[in-house]
Amino acid sequence: MASSVITLTTDFGLSSAYVALLKGAILSINPNTTLIDVTHEIAMGDIASAAYILGTLDGYFPHGTIHVAVVDPGVGSSRNPLVIDMGSQFFIGPDNGLVSNLYHAAEKVSIIQTSDDNIGPGSTRTPEGWQVYTLNKPEYWNHPVSTTFHGRDVFGPVAAHISLGVHPSSMGKLTSELVVQKDSVPLRYGNIVNGNIIYIDSFGNIVSNITKEWIEGDRSTAQIHMGKLTVVGVDQYYSQKYDDFMVLINSAGYLELAYPGKSAADILHSRIGQSFNLELPERGTLGNPT
Repeated sequence: MASSVITLTTDFGLSSAYVALLKGAILSINPNTTLIDVTHEIAMGDIASAAYILGTLDGYFPHGTIHVAVVDPGVGSSRNPLVIDMGSQFFIGPDNGLVSNLYHAAEKVSIIQTSDDNIGPGSTRTPEGWQVYTLNKPEYWNHPVSTTFHGRDVFGPVAAHISLGVHPSSMGKLTSELVVQKDSVPLRYGNIVNGNIIYIDSFGNIVSNITKEWIEGDRSTAQIHMGKLTVVGVDQYYSQKYDDFMVLINSAGYLELAYPGKSAADILHSRIGQSFNLELPERGTLGNPT
């Protein structure tokens, strides 16, 4: 019997039976699969944080790994249920922007948009090598299907069937439509990169949507602005500063604001979506990274 790795990322929390029911639905179809809990502590409906976490998984799991993500404030609505064949990995979940960071990674460039760019719901460009399917074959679902628990009744069973060797093309209709969150990439104005907070980790470190490719030139002169706080310079590791705010490139390649030994998010009362801007030395307009 085939066996694959299935990862689970949800906002279900651990105080209810939802995670167990999702796992039970998968294991009832393929008891030999390996289930890995990425996290079930995403804040309720926080698509941006879930998209960031999913993006950090890229390249660190075996070929054929199936990533199930259920952060689904629109469950039961007209949003589409998706399965994406990414070539070496699969994604299963609602089409609500959860794949935004994986999308940008697959494009192999960091996108900084101008105010005229059209990145957002209904993007018709899918990365080369991706095949996106809208799930429309109920025979691969649990029944009856709850309108409020597609994790258990749709996404989990589909993942289990894929782990047994069923290809997504048997479970859905090929589409070019894919929701990519507009806020998943920064806006550029001259030498200012206007980003936002997309994740706050368990240490209280604040992660922006600005990637390392956009830290041009002398990193010691770059300025990071968040609210009334300005930090000058991008450091390499946490111990370079003590008892002060600092900015560095985190292990996933994103610009991060930290306060060694303390929670920067608690000190600053930070929240997802809050402005996080990078100011580079005046050099005319920014070019695309190479």
